Amino acid sequence: RARVREMLARLRPLRAVELGLAPALTDLVAFWRARRVDTTFDLKLALDDEIDLGMDAREALYLAAQEAITNAVRHGAPSKVSLTIGRDAGCVRLQVTDNGQGARATNGRVGFGLLGMRERVDALAGWLYIEAGPGGRGWSVIVRLPLASEAAAPIPLEAV
Repeated sequence: RARVREMLARLRPLRAVELGLAPALTDLVAFWRARRVDTTFDLKLALDDEIDLGMDAREALYLAAQEAITNAVRHGAPSKVSLTIGRDAGCVRLQVTDNGQGARATNGRVGFGLLGMRERVDALAGWLYIEAGPGGRGWSVIVRLPLASEAAAPIPLEAV
């Protein structure tokens, strides 16, 4: 029962919705630090909870971070995972980077988690970019979502 509750809690990011995005991301990284002590997890938060984001955007950013970290740990065997989030040109920019096996671990397949991430980001007029790291090592997942006050304006590609 405890394991099922833990899985359900991870599926519904209550802290992102109820207590703010920064505490939820801090908890997410702490979760992985406790379970993967052989992996270094860096977290750089450059935003505050006063940021102009709706609950759907906060949840989408949390779920994107959760999916990117989970994929890195499960499929890439990284020694380091970095999560950075901050304000950038009328948007919030989330980036998760790892130094794992990268493209070699996926054999070119895209899973449902990444498809769901893309759908959530698209629904919020955001932008998702995934690229392999140098020499095919690791991945970098970048999500940009417009601030609520900027939601009508498209995200310029040169700002990525």
